[in-house]
Amino acid sequence: EMCIRDRQLEITKTQNLEKKNEILEAFRELMEGQDNFEKTFRKFKELQKRWFSVGIVPQQNVKDLWDNYNYFVDKFNDYVRINRELRALDLKKNLELKLQLCERTEKLNEQKSIINAFKTLQKYHTRWREIGPVPRENREEVWERFKNATAVINKKHQENRCRRDRSISLLRFCFAEIFSFLACIQ
Repeated sequence: EMCIRDRQLEITKTQNLEKKNEILEAFRELMEGQDNFEKTFRKFKELQKRWFSVGIVPQQNVKDLWDNYNYFVDKFNDYVRINRELRALDLKKNLELKLQLCERTEKLNEQKSIINAFKTLQKYHTRWREIGPVPRENREEVWERFKNATAVINKKHQENRCRRDRSISLLRFCFAEIFSFLACIQ
């Protein structure tokens, strides 16, 4: 009975060794893959769960398995660090672009033609959305700056439309009076 149990334990250990080697291969493929960060992170965590759920393996394979596992964990941690650094650089670049856009938007106030300034402002809003996120600690400040510069141009544009509408109404009234006067003369 003891021999049967020992043989069964050895079979289980060998099966577990195969499972862990399959998981290590999945780690290798994951680290060589081109998936986006979130997907890679999720897959890595799933592989870790699978790794720890597999039972014991033959004693002579334990060290090699753990060395390989730790290699992939280290490689993944490097990947995470690099990804964070790239993300931080991307956010910083976006902040610089949005600050430049704020400066250009503030300078629109100096343009003589409010209509041209307003058309340019519309393009700036599209560009703002295309640029992407900025660091969280700068998000509110840079948005407020852009929003305030936008408000100045929008207000001038609205005032210009009101003046134009009043001018058109006045012209219509004048033409109506002239036509009315001319009708009386004839």
